Amino acid sequence: MTDQSPKAAALLTLTADQRKKLAALARVKARGTTLQADDLLQGARARWLNPDSKAGEDAFEVLSGAVNSIASNDRRRSATVRRVEGKRLVAASVDAPDPIELAQDLGPSQEDAYLREQIFKICKDEEVETLLILLGDNATRAEILAETGWDVTNYETVMKRMKKWGASLYKEGKL
Repeated sequence: MTDQSPKAAALLTLTADQRKKLAALARVKARGTTLQADDLLQGARARWLNPDSKAGEDAFEVLSGAVNSIASNDRRRSATVRRVEGKRLVAASVDAPDPIELAQDLGPSQEDAYLREQIFKICKDEEVETLLILLGDNATRAEILAETGWDVTNYETVMKRMKKWGASLYKEGKL
């Protein structure tokens, strides 16, 4: 006979009233967790039947405490995840939008393209025009440097000239 036999027998001696109380407790404690009531009850039974457990002799009290403990641990873990990682965006239903659709687009906006177009029309600076064309193609800084043969200083100088053109257009009310 193993150590689990007396504990397994103790589970069978729970009264109908005690089983109903445990089921009701599990339903209440499952609210606000990621677990179902059955998960809480199964976890509590597993703790009770664990041969290494130093739990008390009263099966009902141990099972009640285990249901409370498992639910509390799940809430604490969820709160820690929310605090560290932030609230997750998940689709609430099949009809809800995919979370990726709610993410901010980090690419150039239509306003950026319009601004580049306006600067291109007015500006007669060949380097600024080249930069505007490359930025319109979403080229990275490294790609622009490789394409134009500019060094970093020249790239930054052309960027400043382009920004000045944009600022002057804005001040003049052309944008």
